[in-house]
Amino acid sequence: MPDSWDIGPHNGWYDDDNKILVFEVNGEFTIDQYMRHKEIQQEAFEGRDEKRHVIYKINEKLDISKDTRKALKEDLASGQESSQSDKIAFVGVTPGTRMVIKIWVKVLRMTEAGFFDTYDEAVDWVRK
Repeated sequence: MPDSWDIGPHNGWYDDDNKILVFEVNGEFTIDQYMRHKEIQQEAFEGRDEKRHVIYKINEKLDISKDTRKALKEDLASGQESSQSDKIAFVGVTPGTRMVIKIWVKVLRMTEAGFFDTYDEAVDWVRK
């Protein structure tokens, strides 16, 4: 697995010091990008014994395409997406996006999720 990767305008890396997978989301998140994101997440955690933590840094208004929302909803409902992570932290989300994520977390009983203003706050939370 490379040290970092790009998925369209988005990028990510595995933070070896903190044992956290980090995705920077920059604008629209398409179905193809979501499918590649899933592959990267699976590859990043494969063979690792530590807990599976993910931080999403939202750098621009998050825009998830209709096809992507449908695929994500199906993955969450089946447990496929939530089973890949122990904790998920979101940095920089708008209040509206935060509300939608909180509803998904509660209704689908998915992974524990937290919302933070800074990357360092998110790292502190996932490492607890």
